[in-house]
Amino acid sequence: MEVLIVSAGSWGDIAPHTGIARRLTEAGHTVTLATHDRLAPQIRARGFAFRSLDMDISDLFGAAAAEGGDGVARPARGAASPLTNL
Repeated sequence: MEVLIVSAGSWGDIAPHTGIARRLTEAGHTVTLATHDRLAPQIRARGFAFRSLDMDISDLFGAAAAEGGDGVARPARGAASPLTNL
C-alpha cells in the first residue's frame, strides 16, 4: 500500500511521524512524507520519499505575530490549500 503522511510544523512536530513511517516501511508499505521544503533533507536522509507543502507554517505564525494578533495562525480568505499539489 502507498501511504502519504502529511504534517506541518518544526522538526519536533515532524520527527514522530518518521517513526510511524519506518514501521509502515518495515511492514512492506511505500511511505511518502509531505511537509515543508526546509525539512526535505531530514526526511530524505531517513530514506523516505518527500513531497513539498506549498507553504511553510512558520510563515503563518510569523505573520500572525507581526500583525500584533493573538499568535494564532489563520489562512487568509481565499488562500489556496497547501495540500492542492499532493
